[in-house]
Amino acid sequence: MANWRSLEHLLASGVDYECRTTVHWHLFEPNRLLILAQRLHALGVRRFAVQLVRTARMLDPQLSGVSMQASLPELWRTLGELFPEFVLRD
Repeated sequence: MANWRSLEHLLASGVDYECRTTVHWHLFEPNRLLILAQRLHALGVRRFAVQLVRTARMLDPQLSGVSMQASLPELWRTLGELFPEFVLRD
């Protein structure tokens, strides 16, 4: 896919970067996030950020709430072990 090829070019370029994923737990399961992080790690990504979606201005009213999966200490700990620089933003 084009996004993975773009990442490979970015990593090869040597420029400073941050890989960031915004998640909404109704649309993105924690296991999928872990699989994504493992793939990024395997490619050599060193800085990864997860940003939890801000639901205040959701256009779809069914997506306005976020489940309690936002507090997943084991997942965050695992991601912290995969990357030299990991940050969780809410």
